[in-house]
Amino acid sequence: HEPVVVDGTPVDRMRYLARALAPKLQYQPGERDLAIVRVDVIGRVGGRRKRIRHEVIDQMDLGSGLSAMSRCVGFPIAVAARMLASGRLKGPGLLSPARDVAYAPLAQALRARGLDLRREETWL
Repeated sequence: HEPVVVDGTPVDRMRYLARALAPKLQYQPGERDLAIVRVDVIGRVGGRRKRIRHEVIDQMDLGSGLSAMSRCVGFPIAVAARMLASGRLKGPGLLSPARDVAYAPLAQALRARGLDLRREETWL
């Protein structure tokens, strides 16, 4: 939110960017979308630095009409709900996706639904 001065007037960068991009980001029925998500986690394991990268690349499914955004948001929620309903997720109260959902079965279920998940581990 740090302002930049334009012709003597301070302008909030975040507000400017949001206003400039908003018209271009409005979804129109029939448009195709693409979702790219990459998460890099760097930490220490046994005193050595390690990076784990998770990446998902998805695009609209023309057969079903589901957008990439719908698939990337809805599929993990639906898979977790099924895991919960089947008793594969256990624990009282609020569960954390990062702590309480095992990666391998979640990834397998998402791949079965056509999401292109990738996981890469690298020692640094």
